[in-house]
Parts: sequence; structure tokens; C-alpha cells
Amino acid sequence: MIGFVIGWIAFGLVVLGLAIYRKSVASHEEDWVHLAAGEEHMVTEQIELTQRLKKIDRWGIWLTVVLALYGLIIGSIFILRTWDAQKTLGM
Repeated sequence: MIGFVIGWIAFGLVVLGLAIYRKSVASHEEDWVHLAAGEEHMVTEQIELTQRLKKIDRWGIWLTVVLALYGLIIGSIFILRTWDAQKTLGM
């Protein structure tokens, strides 16, 4: 059982690392859209950055959902084992 908890914690650290990476990538994002003449290269950079952030967000959402479900399963198993142990002890 402890191995599953350690795996869950490690998986949580991966999700946390992805969140930190996303914040790092997003720090290069600018707050305005470049549309003036001579800023065409900035438009392509902004589009690429937006696509990269969307991809990171998609992975982040799925990994967070999997992490939460994994945690719920581990918690449910722990509760069931505790309940079963109390039944066998006659409590």
C-alpha cells in the first residue's frame, strides 16, 4: 500500500513540475498583440507560444484528473481495508 502512496506522491511532483514549467513558458508571453507593420515576426512568435501553452494546459488537465482519480482510489482502498480490519477485530 505504501508503494502506491509513494507513486502517487511522485506523480504529484510530476504534475507540479509541469505547472512550474507552464509558468516559466507563460512568463515569456506578452500582454498585447502585435499588429503593426514590421512586427509580423512577433505575431508568429505569439501564435507559437499560444499553441505551446495550449498543449501544456491539455497535458496538465489530464494529468491532474488522473492524479485526483488515483488519489481517490488509494483513499478508497485505505478506507475499505481499515473498515475490514475493524470488522475482523470485532469493533
